[in-house]
Amino acid sequence: MSVVRTYVVPANPQTSGQTTQRGHLTDAVALVHDAQAQGANSFGAADVTAYALLASVFKAAQTWFNEVCRQFVTQRVASLFGVVYRNGAVEVAAGQLTLTLNWSKDADSANNVTAGNVWYGTSKTSMVTSLAATVAAGVITRTITGLTAGTKYYMQFRATEHADFLGTRSGIYTGTPT
Repeated sequence: MSVVRTYVVPANPQTSGQTTQRGHLTDAVALVHDAQAQGANSFGAADVTAYALLASVFKAAQTWFNEVCRQFVTQRVASLFGVVYRNGAVEVAAGQLTLTLNWSKDADSANNVTAGNVWYGTSKTSMVTSLAATVAAGVITRTITGLTAGTKYYMQFRATEHADFLGTRSGIYTGTPT
C-alpha cells in the first residue's frame, strides 16, 4: 500500500512522485483542452468515439478522457512525450477507406510526429495489418485499398518517428467500404 500511495495523485501531493504525476496529469488535461480549441481541426465527436473504443480494448481506462490521460502519463513516465490525435475522419469509397488525422503534441517536445503506420483489421482487438501513413504539415493520411464492401474495418495510427512520440496511438476509427 505504501508503494501505491507514493504515486497516487491526491489533491495535495505529499511526495515528489505524487507531485511529478500530478504535473503529468495537469499537462495531459492542458493538451486535451488545446486539441479541443483547434477550430475547424479540433478534437470532436469522432475522436471521442475513437478514444472510447480504444479504452474499451485496454479496460484500464473507462472513458475517452481517461484513455487520453493514461497514454500521456505513460509516455511521460517513459521519458517520452504525449500526443492527442484529433479531427479524425474516415472517407468511405468503393473497396477502400481513407483515414485522416491532425494532432496536438506535448508542449515540452521541440519535435513533431514525422512518421507512423495505420494498423487495421476487422476487429478492434485484431488490427494486424499495417501500412505506412503520410505525415506532412501536421496532417496524417492513409488510404487502405482492396477492402471488402460491407465489412466494418477498425483503424488506428501509431507513431514510429520522431523518437519522442514512440508508443503514441490514436483512438480506433471505424469505416465500412461500399
